[in-house]
Amino acid sequence: MFSVNCSLFSALCYAIYGVVVHLTTLGFFGVRHQARLINHYKRQKTKGMGMILGIGIDMADMGRFLDWSPFKKARIFTKKELDYAAATVAGGEKHLANFWAAREAFVKALGTGFGDDIQFSDISVAHDDNGRPTVLLAGGAKAALKAMAEDAKVHVSITDQGDYSAAVVIIES
Repeated sequence: MFSVNCSLFSALCYAIYGVVVHLTTLGFFGVRHQARLINHYKRQKTKGMGMILGIGIDMADMGRFLDWSPFKKARIFTKKELDYAAATVAGGEKHLANFWAAREAFVKALGTGFGDDIQFSDISVAHDDNGRPTVLLAGGAKAALKAMAEDAKVHVSITDQGDYSAAVVIIES
């Protein structure tokens, strides 16, 4: 059985470092850029390789959120998530399905599922200024992640196509 003990990010850093070194020898970057890029990837390389602690994936049908009452939506999603979905001219259900898929993918990566310890409201999704999704944790979800690893990082990717949303979460130390 093959065991993966390095993160995708670390592997990508090694690959990019090799490409940067190769391209700099061919003269594709200016001297200042060469030094900056090489130093950046050397730092990434020497940080040590992270370990993947959990991977979760989920897919959600957008149609399931059409008949949910406002009460049920408020019980599952945060006010910020509901406001984000409502701000869309059409297709607010798309965002709710994205948020749902990310929550489910996170608990699958954590290996626990929802229950007494982790509530729906303990996990939410926000976006940075560039639109990159991030998972925000509170309560039982935050405690479970901390119990898994003190230095755990959560990576999330969300996509949608047609009537479906999908999310992948990787938890890395």
